[in-house]
Amino acid sequence: MKRKDHWSNSFFGSLYLRFDQLRSENIGAYVSGIKHLCKIGTGTKIMELCCGYGRILIPLVAKTGATATGIDKSSTLLLAAEESAREQGVVIRWKKANVVNYRDGNSFDATYIAGTSLGYYENDQKNRNVLLSARSCLKKGGVLLLHQRNCPTDLDGGDEDGEFIYRRNGKFDKVSGLYVGSYGYHNKITGRTFTYPFRVMLYRRSQLVEWLAECGFGLFQCYGDLYGRPFREESPTLVIVCEAIASPLLKDRK
Repeated sequence: MKRKDHWSNSFFGSLYLRFDQLRSENIGAYVSGIKHLCKIGTGTKIMELCCGYGRILIPLVAKTGATATGIDKSSTLLLAAEESAREQGVVIRWKKANVVNYRDGNSFDATYIAGTSLGYYENDQKNRNVLLSARSCLKKGGVLLLHQRNCPTDLDGGDEDGEFIYRRNGKFDKVSGLYVGSYGYHNKITGRTFTYPFRVMLYRRSQLVEWLAECGFGLFQCYGDLYGRPFREESPTLVIVCEAIASPLLKDRK
């Protein structure tokens, strides 16, 4: 029986890249928040898991002078990241790998996971294993910043350029935490439409803290945004900052 291809393998292609770069999202807030909460400065050794095309990591390194590595499984996004970093004169090590089973040598001062990057898999153990990957990167006392959407409200939207009309739609189940939807791209010249579904789990704070503790993290601080405001159940985002204080209690699971 043929194994079903994971949605993310086709989702993060050239059309995603084309329109994601048009987003008006304030990257400066990501950069300032991660810099402050992770205490990143010149020479700090950092890693981003699921770095994409470097929309956060490149300006973060440019602002702080950190020594950085970006991990992602998409060749399309990594090639775009390499080109953008080169154009901006920013030196970053880019590496293609699946963050579910990526393991490193406990040498980084800080790592972070942003957006919805943690919950791409329907299997909870695979999502939990991403946190094990983060722990494997950090030296003892190293800092992890986990940022995810909490109660998304911008479920629908869109944009267009000279060739394509882009539309996004989604549904969020507050009980299960399942966030599903699709991105559609209509070519105004050829009349063809390309649709790419997504399916992401957004976990509750209590579940994430439990997993993080099992992975060897402690000293938890939870915020409602990257400015450090208090977290509330209705906050649009959840930010957890913690430290690598022990070896993982659990081993890798399939």
